[in-house]
Amino acid sequence: MKHLFTLVTAFVLYYPSFAQQFLPGEVVMTNQKILNGTIAVDYATNTVIVQQEEKKFIYHASVIEQVITINGLRQLTIYKTFDHKSKGLFDRWERKFFEIVTFGKISLVKRGIDFADEEDGDGYTMYDWYLLEQGHLKEIRNFKKDVLPKMAGHLEEMETFINENNLWNLRNGDHIYQLVSYYNRLSQRLELTNPNGSI
Repeated sequence: MKHLFTLVTAFVLYYPSFAQQFLPGEVVMTNQKILNGTIAVDYATNTVIVQQEEKKFIYHASVIEQVITINGLRQLTIYKTFDHKSKGLFDRWERKFFEIVTFGKISLVKRGIDFADEEDGDGYTMYDWYLLEQGHLKEIRNFKKDVLPKMAGHLEEMETFINENNLWNLRNGDHIYQLVSYYNRLSQRLELTNPNGSI
């Protein structure tokens, strides 16, 4: 186990992972211990790197409950860990990081996958999108089949919103985010105007 941790540490520190954007924040461990510092979540190795002064500490997702970072615009990003296995041939069940995108009537999370550009050495991140339902993840494979039926109470408003904002690409992550966020706002507004469910 010690050798494995050393190997992961070396990989994270010296491999040019594209997910390593260090931001101020805090890490909540599974034992409820809280760590503060500048933090980066690395999807490729399922680790979080915590930098405190000149020291770096690396923890696997299996010992992390939550990570919160804050950017220069004072915007929070929240990561939670869930047991997950992708459809990849060499993937396995283990605790992994997921970014919480929006909470509400429909809760949306995403997980990044890093890719290298062999020509210029740069990289990019693509995201898989999931619904969070009662603590379990459900991958969004087809937005019309997996998500739209959950918006049955506001289909007319959603259609107007899609048309007015040209949100027709339901494989586009930004479009998915905008649609779910708008639906959650509609649902919240209805709950505020009818707290007892009466019309």
